[in-house]
This record gives sequence, structure tokens and C-alpha cells, in this order.
Amino acid sequence: IIFFNSGLHDIYQLCSSKKAEERASDDFFTSKDDYSCVDHYKAMLQNTVEHFLNLPSKPRVFFQTTTAAFPKWGNYGSVWPADEGQPYTLSPDFIMQINEIAVKFLTRKYPDTVTIVDGFWTSHARPDDRFVDTEIAVDKSFERELVHPGHQVQEAHLELWTTILADVISQQNSDANPN
Repeated sequence: IIFFNSGLHDIYQLCSSKKAEERASDDFFTSKDDYSCVDHYKAMLQNTVEHFLNLPSKPRVFFQTTTAAFPKWGNYGSVWPADEGQPYTLSPDFIMQINEIAVKFLTRKYPDTVTIVDGFWTSHARPDDRFVDTEIAVDKSFERELVHPGHQVQEAHLELWTTILADVISQQNSDANPN
């Protein structure tokens, strides 16, 4: 079984102007200069899935959509001061669009091969550990917790993954012992 995700960090690498210089030195990108970052994202997804499907063990492949998160421009008390207003949206809806690109591409290209698992809607209600406290402006030790899913999301995903794993093992046992 292979569980994989390609989302926030990959889009940052593929689309960010801060990473343009790194992309310019990578053959994967320089050979396709006319590609948009979405085209690169699809090509990267295809390369990843093809690699998994060509493994000798012929694994079941699961793609988990990216969790809801704040936009790259900053998190409360981390990138911008906790005692100032956020000038940007708090909506993680742009991630939903990234997920839609991945889901449409994977379901069209690999309809019977890659199983899609939700990571977005299970995390939408609490996308990360949010601290609404001016102490963060002083104590940066909370910074890491601001950009990753909170424990509620991690527990929900663990339960989901465990259920999928149990179902796959059960199916394999049924296939091996049809009686």
C-alpha cells in the first residue's frame, strides 16, 4: 500500500517566484519552459504515480488530498504580528482548487488504479493549531504549530488510514481464503 500526497509544498516549489532560480537549474523544469506551474504539477503527479505503479510489488496506491491551511503569505503571530490585523483572507479555499486539479487529473488518468482519500474536508473545520494570542509575537516557539494540522485533524486522518489499511488487509485475506 502506498499513501501519498502532493500539494502545499509542491505547489510552493512549482509556482513560487522565490523558487524560480532553483527551477531554472532543474532539467525537469528547463525542458518544459512553456509549462505553467499547474502543468508541472500534473507532470509531477504523473511521474510519481507511474513510479509507484511500476514497482515490482504492484502496490495499491492512495492519494490523499491536501489539508486545509492558511495561504502562504503568513500565519497569525508567526509571519505577521499577532497584535495587527490580517490584511489577507483566512480562507483555505485556494487549496480546494489545488485538490480539484489533482483529483480531476488522477481520476481521468488512473480511474481504476489510484484511490482518492479526502484530506481537505476532514481538516477544514480546524486546519491547524491556531493561537490567537499576542504572546506569539514574543514567543516564536509556537510558530511550527501554526502551519501544520492540529491533533484533531491528525487523529481523524489516523482513523481514516487505519480503516483503509484494515479494509485492504481484510480484502487480501478474503482473496487468499475464499471459503
